[in-house]
Amino acid sequence: MGETKTLLIGSGAREHSIAQALHRSGARVSVLMDYLNPGIRKVSKESGGEIFLGDT
Repeated sequence: MGETKTLLIGSGAREHSIAQALHRSGARVSVLMDYLNPGIRKVSKESGGEIFLGDT
């Protein structure tokens, strides 16, 4: 089975927790945020995902 890629939408504490859990499970976490959350940004970068800023 191939790599799991996910797109997480949001920038709050709940989304940060979800991003961490997805990263721990080996997923590549890309994120769409309306403002830059440094914790989510770190998780996304560590997982090899991308970061998109825009209206959510």
